Amino acid sequence: LGGPWGSAPSMAPIECALRGVRDPALRQSLHDSFSKAITPGLTKPAVSEQEKTLFHALSKRLTSSIAVDATQSERRCAFIVAQSATALDSQPMHAAPGSVPSDTWRMVDVRDEAMANNALAALADANGGSILLFAHTSHILNAPMVGGRFSGQSQPPHSLGEALHRELGSRYLAIVQIQPIT
Repeated sequence: LGGPWGSAPSMAPIECALRGVRDPALRQSLHDSFSKAITPGLTKPAVSEQEKTLFHALSKRLTSSIAVDATQSERRCAFIVAQSATALDSQPMHAAPGSVPSDTWRMVDVRDEAMANNALAALADANGGSILLFAHTSHILNAPMVGGRFSGQSQPPHSLGEALHRELGSRYLAIVQIQPIT
């Protein structure tokens, strides 16, 4: 779903989903179109409505091009690309360089909820086993994101950890590494 606030959706889920597109010419066309849409267009803090519309259209085209015999993983990757389009819709439109707009919490909420859904899907695929999820501490803690870059938000964003704890209760365990400031 992308990296830090203001970064583009990653090509990783796109590449994964494209393996489910059997027509080589269509697969290459989609790859080229996504590459052009993401770099440099979606890497800036404010994404235009035209760029969002293009990414949505590409996401829909990708999803509709997945072969009937595509793997569950390829289908899941296409779903993650669609989640990225939804996260773009909630991205703040106006951002001063070096600042985090006060309504960024909306995008973080959408993105962390999507990450929680993906983690829960991976857990369901584990057939009763466990999964190990690596994410930044601000995502995995079972608490709203407050302070630091989130101190100027009109409300604290909800974290992936909160969503997982809500769903899994005591079965959710977060392990974090905190380094002292030197």
